[in-house]
Amino acid sequence: MQSLLIIGYGNLAHSIVKGITPNTYKLFVLGRDFEKSKAFSQDFPTHLIAPIQNIQELDGQNPIILLCVKPKGVQNFSCDFASPLVYSVMAGVRVQSIISQFPNALAYVRAMPNIGALIKKSSTALYAYAKDPASLQEAKERALALSLAFGNAVWVDSEELIDASIATSGSSPAFLSLVAQALIDAGVREGLNATQSKELVQATFEGFSELLKLYTLAEIKTLVTSPAGTTAEGLAYLEERGFKGILEQGAHRSALKAKGKI
Repeated sequence: MQSLLIIGYGNLAHSIVKGITPNTYKLFVLGRDFEKSKAFSQDFPTHLIAPIQNIQELDGQNPIILLCVKPKGVQNFSCDFASPLVYSVMAGVRVQSIISQFPNALAYVRAMPNIGALIKKSSTALYAYAKDPASLQEAKERALALSLAFGNAVWVDSEELIDASIATSGSSPAFLSLVAQALIDAGVREGLNATQSKELVQATFEGFSELLKLYTLAEIKTLVTSPAGTTAEGLAYLEERGFKGILEQGAHRSALKAKGKI
């Protein structure tokens, strides 16, 4: 059975392990605090995760290494033994930095999941790099199998696009939270109570996600918008005040932050 070492024990690590079918991997967890590693392993009794205190304990086991630490924390972990894949979910940490910590891995994958991983609905961008191109396809297959355990995944062709995906999926759930809260507050303003308004907005978001599978955005907009109607009036107001541009600029700022440019 393939060994999988999880470095880190935060929310994203929990989400990923939660999506992994028991007995798919021989699991280990490592962090700076051994007591927290033990607590993490106890959260998944069906997975039989072994906490370890030093990465060298896995020398000879050829583990996949899953990096779930904060970007600054990766400096505390390194090894020179072989690994078929180092899979990183760290924002803003480039492949070359990961190679410096894990120089003898066959391949490296950067992933940008989002909070949807908590319910196995992450939208994850993936980028793969291998020193030997022959190792790349197998590594991509391993990485995709791991990614699909907690949602959907899209491969991108350049590392720069991993940071760019902050705009489309990494940060966007927070932006959509603002939109949802604004709509809930709008319902209350017009006379609905908070519970009614929340339920209506929640159902609208659920319906919209299904509509996206069947129609283009332009088609959805046309279906909702009658000439000189209520929706047309609201859209005109939002467009006059640059709503789309403001949202786009906010996403752009998040991507710039991920790229270390602000």
